[in-house]
Amino acid sequence: MSEDLENREEEVEETSDGSDWWKTVLGGVFMFALAGFLYWYFTDFENSNDRTRRMNAIIAALYNLGGKNLACGVVAGIGAILVGWGLWDFSKSRKNK
Repeated sequence: MSEDLENREEEVEETSDGSDWWKTVLGGVFMFALAGFLYWYFTDFENSNDRTRRMNAIIAALYNLGGKNLACGVVAGIGAILVGWGLWDFSKSRKNK
């Protein structure tokens, strides 16, 4: 049983050739777009009289803690980490070839 598990792990390691770097970069770009949307959403929220909007509890906690700049900054920071990670995987896969 453990030999089958080891063989499967080896297969996974062999198939992971670093060709999925673009998915990580795309996820980071999506996070940047989400940060831009959140900034617009919070600006609209602050300028309206409607105080009954619903949002994710984590985003609401960040907004309550530090305003729209903190909430958008955290999302953009995650996007920057993802883009950097994807580019690092890309450069690593280019060195292996």
